Amino acid sequence: ADDNDKSRRAAPGAMRAAALSVARVVRPRAGLACRGRVMPFPVRRVSRTSFRASSSASSVSVSDADGEHVSGHDARVRRLPRERTAHGPTYVFGGTTRLRFLAFHGCASRFTVLFRHGVGVGFDAGELELDGTCEFEKRVNHGWRVRTAAGPPEGVRVESLAGFDGEQMKRLALYDADFGDMRLYQENGKEWSATAAAPTWPKRLCQTLDANGGASGNDALVVVDGGYFLELARLSAFPNPVLFPHGAWRVPNLGPGAPTFHDLASAIADEKKDTPMAAAAALRVAARGAGSKKEVASAPGRVTGEIPGRGRCTLGDASGDAGLAEALDAVSDRTVRVVFPDGPIGLGFAPYDWDLATGAQVMEVDNGSIASRNGVTPGMTFRSVATGNKTIASCVNFAFEEIDRMFDEPRPITVELQSKPPSVERLYAVEMRARDFAAGALATNKKINKKFEFIEPGLGLPSVVWRETHSTIFVGDPGSGTPPHHDIVGQIELCHVITGAKLLAAAPWGEASDELCRRARPILSDDDGDEEDDESSLSVPTHRALSRQEISILETPGLCVVHARPGDVVAFSSAATHFAVNGNAKPCAACFHGVLTPASAHTLASYVGRLDPFSRDELESDGFGKHLTGRGVLTSELTDRSFEVAKKKDAECDARRKENGYAGSRLTLKEIGEEALDLTAVRFTEANQRMAFAREAAKGSGKKGPEAWSDASRSSFFI
Repeated sequence: ADDNDKSRRAAPGAMRAAALSVARVVRPRAGLACRGRVMPFPVRRVSRTSFRASSSASSVSVSDADGEHVSGHDARVRRLPRERTAHGPTYVFGGTTRLRFLAFHGCASRFTVLFRHGVGVGFDAGELELDGTCEFEKRVNHGWRVRTAAGPPEGVRVESLAGFDGEQMKRLALYDADFGDMRLYQENGKEWSATAAAPTWPKRLCQTLDANGGASGNDALVVVDGGYFLELARLSAFPNPVLFPHGAWRVPNLGPGAPTFHDLASAIADEKKDTPMAAAAALRVAARGAGSKKEVASAPGRVTGEIPGRGRCTLGDASGDAGLAEALDAVSDRTVRVVFPDGPIGLGFAPYDWDLATGAQVMEVDNGSIASRNGVTPGMTFRSVATGNKTIASCVNFAFEEIDRMFDEPRPITVELQSKPPSVERLYAVEMRARDFAAGALATNKKINKKFEFIEPGLGLPSVVWRETHSTIFVGDPGSGTPPHHDIVGQIELCHVITGAKLLAAAPWGEASDELCRRARPILSDDDGDEEDDESSLSVPTHRALSRQEISILETPGLCVVHARPGDVVAFSSAATHFAVNGNAKPCAACFHGVLTPASAHTLASYVGRLDPFSRDELESDGFGKHLTGRGVLTSELTDRSFEVAKKKDAECDARRKENGYAGSRLTLKEIGEEALDLTAVRFTEANQRMAFAREAAKGSGKKGPEAWSDASRSSFFI
């Protein structure tokens, strides 16, 4: 090879920098995700009727005398039937106090509830908080205090709850047995436990996840009521992950469907084995749904995998304009044979196993070169190399330096390459268009005889000012996942788990997010023995023992972890550093979609350094020129018209939910009280003002974000 040609090849240390886009990092840039992708016992100023059904599901009021006694509790507690599937569990305590659980926070010392005490009075929304101890029948017992918008700031004690501890209240809040066979999983049993999903994670963390209904962290939030989840979507910037068990099918137009969520879940199964679909099969299904080769060529989709000595890498072409076709090729058995004459070979390659410096993998291919004309693409690996004097029959475990030296032999040199990397495992097919995938799944699964109809998720979310055009499907083999990162467009991301289990973790914005990134960054040693920073990130696998550094990732201060199972919804801010790992028991499929609301628009603009994440080379040469950016969303995608339409729809919905005949999914005036409704309206107005500031800041030079907003981290909105 001539000198110019040799400059395209290098020893392991030098090639490491050139190969960062596919090494260990799922995303093309470190930490960056590429996605286009109580009150006083009421003295009411406004009298409201007792709790009535507000939908056609039931038109009969439920009296305090109805309901069943709760197993494990004394006669002071009775469970009332849900009037809607979306409603949280409702109980009567002591005959006169009624609670409908909406959510619980962290360690179960605080619950968001609908509260009513007495006869002939309405409900109020508020916070039920553990209040130390109190004297009850000469014994020290736990006491509870409820605070509402209608009551004094300090709230009042609820004597009928004396003696109940946080664990008991949490079990009442998590009750779901009345859903019966509608559930796609059940809490009891080991199959769906966190220990089964992550057997190598710290035992204490898994025990906490199981005890808390799938959440761990002082600021984690588990929502058990659909109306409250919609209220959070309207007002919250989601500073911490929010888990909504069974939420994808409990609230109309929240989860994806084909046309129902259960239909979609049934379709995403291996027809022969009746088990969840694996990643490689998912890519083929998405391609079938996309249609012709031309449509597949323009369809989105990528695939990552675990490679020995490299960790998790993007397989195949990692450029910004690569898609489903390249991902399919990366897991295929395609091979090519190229005979290189004298002169430049038109490709760059690096060791396949960086730790052992063995094998060889193509990192880049020059357009129009002999390699390109013969079908060589980035990500392919060397199978064999032969010259007139020497042959390497198998390059997989052969020293990279010896393979590299073959190109100094007299030409011609014959190289055989393959698309699928050797020994790759735990594939993760990501960012496939959900509509394509659903169409392919329904067409592939012969057990389902239905006309295709895909319903995009999130259509029922209130106050959305911008949403991603298409939702995406991620299908991962057991133990696959993504390392800690933040998304290019820091929006509210909603994850609907369809099959399998997913563990998702996020650290709050700011110092905690920065610390999570720091703990996930490996320290490597260069050829001189000095340590050097690698821009890649470590993941936290569920299929093998964790290293000390990987365990430290799970110990990041402020980290919240959720364990989501089929039918569960997780909402989080993708501006926060986060990572996801698929459970080790079976493949996991989940539908993701991103939205922007007034509150989350402010968060997006606050990270001013991320609004323009791509360098000029990435925009011009690496295929990222058409990729959405935070600044583009705030200044171009988010128009004045979309802003005004969202405000108008919200005002109309607010007016309707004050009416007696309101049949929507939002919490009504009769449920939360006039004071709480007025308070949420004030907070929504403030969020709109903050969004206006964010849009103006994004139109500037890009060096200064909007003014800080402390309420962006608020997780309670009724007091």
